[in-house]
Amino acid sequence: MRPGSSSSSTWSSSSRSPSLPERWASSLLVGGPARYWLWAAGTAIEIGTPLVSRRVIQAAPIHASHIPERMGLFIIIVLGESVLAVVVGVSDVSLGLRSGLVAGAAFTVAACVWWLYFELAGHEGHGPAPEPV
Repeated sequence: MRPGSSSSSTWSSSSRSPSLPERWASSLLVGGPARYWLWAAGTAIEIGTPLVSRRVIQAAPIHASHIPERMGLFIIIVLGESVLAVVVGVSDVSLGLRSGLVAGAAFTVAACVWWLYFELAGHEGHGPAPEPV
């Protein structure tokens, strides 16, 4: 099937209102009751879109083999955000023994979450985990 063509069994990004972000941003330009009406319209569209497109969403194929990969990518993003939060948190204080230990502990917790996922859960469905070297 060509990109851009529609099918009842394939979900495409065209089912989402393309003007929704602009509608939310346009509420910044108006004040008073008009802003609230724009918020109501945006909320109604966000809530209504999945309800209206339920048949298309249910017909979309789910590829279970992609779920571990997507979860792994999510864990990498969480790890990066955790490292960033540690760096930003430590940048505002004088780096002493106490703040260094807290920053190290926070990084260790984030790294352990990464390790737990990729060592234990990340290999489900892909055969046994490789033996450590």
